Amino acid sequence: MYKSYAFTLRPLNGVPLNSTIEQKAMKLVEKYNGFLVAEKEAQERHLHGQLFFPNGKRKYDLAKVLINIQECQSPAEVRVLKGGIKIAYNNDFYTDYTNKPDSIMLIDKFIDNPQDYYPTEDEQEKVRNRARATDAKYHHLKELWEEQEGTACLTQQNITLYLYRLMYVDKKINVISDKKCFNQTAKSMFHYIAADMKYAENYCFPDIPKLDTQEAFEDKMKKDFPALFT
Repeated sequence: MYKSYAFTLRPLNGVPLNSTIEQKAMKLVEKYNGFLVAEKEAQERHLHGQLFFPNGKRKYDLAKVLINIQECQSPAEVRVLKGGIKIAYNNDFYTDYTNKPDSIMLIDKFIDNPQDYYPTEDEQEKVRNRARATDAKYHHLKELWEEQEGTACLTQQNITLYLYRLMYVDKKINVISDKKCFNQTAKSMFHYIAADMKYAENYCFPDIPKLDTQEAFEDKMKKDFPALFT
């Protein structure tokens, strides 16, 4: 969850002056503080704004509110609206949108202490890492592990128990009802977080006995393939 987001309302037919969409958006800014500007005219007219949430809000929850305000009529409108919701890291949105030649300020309730609402450098780094992650699912599980169990011993058993807790106790992720799939997810989660080649042999060849010495290897070969040694 983040405390400040920028957003854009851009219906297919534009935002008419003094329309319901505009009035609802202004009430939203009035409630949470921020700003709202209008750009262009007629069917090209659209709104840009920024909001501040004292207790933070998920992007998903804000999107639901804005979809209702814009009265989205199609999946395409919803996609455009969701794509226009951005985490605010600084005052750039306010500076950029309020200084455009064709911007008209509708409401300006920009707070005096915006830095208190922006993500820290560590939080920003997490966002960047999340965006760069090849596997979003396991990267998210890794983040949850590091947040809750950062000092816990990283073992297959601890990971399995933690995955159970995430599903059934904390209810932070979807339940994996199939036990086989659950165990495989826990196993993959462990190896993803461990990120160490020392676990590769056991993961890739679990049924092959571990032979510590060359002599042990030769003894096994003689036992399994005696014809080679006669």
